[in-house]
Amino acid sequence: MADRAEKAILVIITHTKDPDGYPVDVETRSEVFVTEKSVLRTEFYEAMKAGVQVKTVLELRQEDFDKKATKVIYDHETYTIQRSYTAPDDKSKIELILI
Repeated sequence: MADRAEKAILVIITHTKDPDGYPVDVETRSEVFVTEKSVLRTEFYEAMKAGVQVKTVLELRQEDFDKKATKVIYDHETYTIQRSYTAPDDKSKIELILI
């Protein structure tokens, strides 16, 4: 687990149509600084009950997060954002629960 800020990429997928009217997905990426945090025991077990496995938790500044982001690329892995919430110890930060 990291104690320093590292880089991650937020991924936003927009569903649109090409000039011929066929559906296409357009991917927008933005680089952000994050801090990896421990997965809390309660979060881990609640996720297991729901049939998913929490892989990691990343913390970043509120103003860097776009609520339309659905994926994060971090440490050469692509994760899905399961949920996000304001960090309990610092209201200027947001935590992303990644599966």
